[in-house]
Amino acid sequence: MSSTYGLFCPLLLSLLLFSSSASALTSHLNRIPRLRIARDSFLQDSGSAVSESVLNESQTFFFDQTLDHFNYRPESYVTFKHKYVINFKYWGGANSSAPIFAFLGGEEPLAQDIPVVGFLTDNAPRFKALILYIEHRFYGESIPFGLSLEEALNNSNIRGHFNSAQTLVDYAEVIIHVKRMLNAQKSPVIVMGGSYGGSKLLRYKWPHFNMIKFNYHMRLFFMDNYYVPFILKKEEEKKQFCYDHLQPFTRTSRGSHVSLSLSLSLSMTTLNYFIDLFDSVLAAWFRLKYPHIALGAFASSAPILLPVNFTPHYGYYTIVSKGFRETSETCYETIKRSWSEIDRVASKQHGLQYLSETFNTCEPLSNASELKDYLISMYAAAAQYNDPFTTPVAKLCDAVNSNGSSSILNKIFAGVVASKRNSTNSSCYDITPPRNASQTTLGWPWQTCSDLIITLARNNKTMFQPDKDTLHSYIEYCKSSYGVAPRPNWISTYYGGQDIKLILQRFGSNIIFSNGLKDPYSNGGVLANISDTIVTIYTVKGSHCLDITAASKKDPDWLVKQREAEVETMERWIHVYHDDLKKLRDS
Repeated sequence: MSSTYGLFCPLLLSLLLFSSSASALTSHLNRIPRLRIARDSFLQDSGSAVSESVLNESQTFFFDQTLDHFNYRPESYVTFKHKYVINFKYWGGANSSAPIFAFLGGEEPLAQDIPVVGFLTDNAPRFKALILYIEHRFYGESIPFGLSLEEALNNSNIRGHFNSAQTLVDYAEVIIHVKRMLNAQKSPVIVMGGSYGGSKLLRYKWPHFNMIKFNYHMRLFFMDNYYVPFILKKEEEKKQFCYDHLQPFTRTSRGSHVSLSLSLSLSMTTLNYFIDLFDSVLAAWFRLKYPHIALGAFASSAPILLPVNFTPHYGYYTIVSKGFRETSETCYETIKRSWSEIDRVASKQHGLQYLSETFNTCEPLSNASELKDYLISMYAAAAQYNDPFTTPVAKLCDAVNSNGSSSILNKIFAGVVASKRNSTNSSCYDITPPRNASQTTLGWPWQTCSDLIITLARNNKTMFQPDKDTLHSYIEYCKSSYGVAPRPNWISTYYGGQDIKLILQRFGSNIIFSNGLKDPYSNGGVLANISDTIVTIYTVKGSHCLDITAASKKDPDWLVKQREAEVETMERWIHVYHDDLKKLRDS
């Protein structure tokens, strides 16, 4: 595959889920549905977990990484220890030009990613691939100067280096270093990421480094007028609209500035359910800024058709609601009626105390929004990770429907108990964010204030209460917390490009768009082939990033076939790459 084979359309990532009240904004920022590959404990299936031996098979290294790649002041040459991990077990060696699978870490310690992305270890033997995991700066053991993340974020001179642009160069530096160290210049690099850390951008910025890119959960949107009108009621109309606007993809890689917006969400129960999408953004941005390195892309759960900037996107919560309604109309209606009941009870004297007791919260509720945000995150996570093995939506609804109480609140609490059964050892439910915040909980708000923005909204056509506009409060939160205001046009300005048709025409080829239609982010995904080299592989019953997790004996046939189709497509790309190398040697 020659470096003239382009890869993927750019993406502008942003993340922002507004709370229903300004007073609850800070809590709400920590409850944005996560875009992660990893499922929380109450959503996990033990059969799909990667063996602990994967960590034992790997070797950890530290690279002297430059703190500031974009400055020439003396202090900019300061370095910090940047962690990366290599699994040599399956590699065929540099002499065979065997590929390198490079996983771009997201907004959490690398040690949390490695056990989850089983797709790499499952398929490395087939490709005789080296597996390279690279940690994201300011997370895990890659925080400058040996500081804690909290200490780094409290220093304005240090946190200013915590952004996507610096991170992309970090990845490139490590890949160059590893290939040089192993004398593997002819080994194509397949970059993979779970949402935010995906491999798209690497493909755009450095096409000569990467044969293929895997973008897991990459959320891209059409800029300006090129967004999908999700008000279209018929799925056929939506699909045709997506197909018409993605038609211009071609096989070139000219230019270096492209821009798309990326919609991302976090989820964890505090910030964990939608963080994954952000990982895949990095890959797209990497390809966007450095088109001479990457040669292909695999975009799993990538909503490239979502609107951008401060335009509300209602599709996500529409699909969440659809998943519940298709499972149980009764459950759907109970949830829909519960919001006004929570508000009614909260408005009464001692109402918050009653809600705290009913939902057995660890700490007394300060306001109704705390409880509602918690429930919204729970429902969103159940829908997004509605895997065939765990069926969290069905379990939640079974509990709601089987509760014999006439109280709506008691029925909703029964759903909480069923959903969180495997996730807590305590006798109460931690509705408010934990005191011992994770690195993701600390780092993500800074990234969403300084680098990334987006709005996932709810309207009255879902089972949720409509959102209230809290944009002003969001801006004020960023100013008061970090002394900066969000710059909604920064990503498109830096990564370039406003004409999405031209972008797709110049950069499109060798892309797999994979989706599971149960994933709320599939609303913005590509669901029809664009060309012979830009293909879509989706499953009706699939969930968010399910295809990048480890294979299991319990996998249904449709999931096995999806992964096989993805692997076969990658094999064709690599075959063409080796043909190109041979032609160059013979010329």
